[in-house]
Amino acid sequence: MTYTSPTAPRPLLLDLPREIRDEILHYIVLPQHVFTSTPKPNPYSLHRSNKTEGTFIDTRIYLPARSPTNVLGVCKQLHEECLEFIACIANSHRPAPISDPRPVEESRSNQLAARANTDIEEISERKKDDGSVRITMEILRPIRGAMGFYVPTRDELSPRFMALLLLLRQIKRVKFIIWGGWDWWRGPKETLTPKAEFSATQPESTKPDQLSVAVDRVLRHLPLVEDVSIDVLMHVSDYWNWDLPEVRWEGIQGWLDGRIYPNDERKLKRVYRRLIACNPAAPARFLTFYRKLEVWEDNGRSGTGRLVHISEGTAEVSVLFARSVVGHALTI
Repeated sequence: MTYTSPTAPRPLLLDLPREIRDEILHYIVLPQHVFTSTPKPNPYSLHRSNKTEGTFIDTRIYLPARSPTNVLGVCKQLHEECLEFIACIANSHRPAPISDPRPVEESRSNQLAARANTDIEEISERKKDDGSVRITMEILRPIRGAMGFYVPTRDELSPRFMALLLLLRQIKRVKFIIWGGWDWWRGPKETLTPKAEFSATQPESTKPDQLSVAVDRVLRHLPLVEDVSIDVLMHVSDYWNWDLPEVRWEGIQGWLDGRIYPNDERKLKRVYRRLIACNPAAPARFLTFYRKLEVWEDNGRSGTGRLVHISEGTAEVSVLFARSVVGHALTI
């Protein structure tokens, strides 16, 4: 008769302390990634295709880290802990995103952006990343179709955004990158309305600003967000060549003075808006010509809360900066 010693129970991952499991997750989570709402890469440019591409409120979504699909499918507890770990990275005020060893030009998001001739813009957006979740949106911006340029309807969130909601619902900080078209920068039109004895100018619409509507659509799905940054980027050549007032933000002053969304029930703690002139071509350069910071405090009642701090600042986009960025060929 042979004697066999009882085998020691195999250690399980969930038997380890949470701190050790988080250290393990740090080694197995996937690096930062930019998701795009474009379906798939195509060697043909948009104007050569007879098929109309879908357009959505969100154009690109940057995550500082990603969870492996096989880890999410192990069990419910590990699924939740992995999402919490990535949300902790995104919510940290000293974020440490998981870096990607591949060059930016080899990323899938950059290849998809190149199809629409916005790959240099996608690269410049990465240079403004601060480790928080970044959502890129285009407001009243024309694209090239089979029959020329047109402004598409962007009133729905992309399937990619909806698929990432398991993670996005847990973030507390979000950054919006906005590329606005001339129609947005110039503000609402003014039309002459004849009356009995005189003609008065009235705005074409009393609807909320298109950017406010888009931000509201996104924030409806992000219930924990309390810190919002909005960077509105403009090509420096557009800054000088577009037919805009001398004070470039005059047409969007209503949006700058009001709330970033039309919803009165949501409470935020911090809102930071910047208008930035940029040159996406390498080496990318940026100049903030307007900024506004708002800090809010919960007053214990319904509504947006109490404004406890506000600061504004402006700067001039000089001719020397423009020429140093885009060269002497720019007409100023």
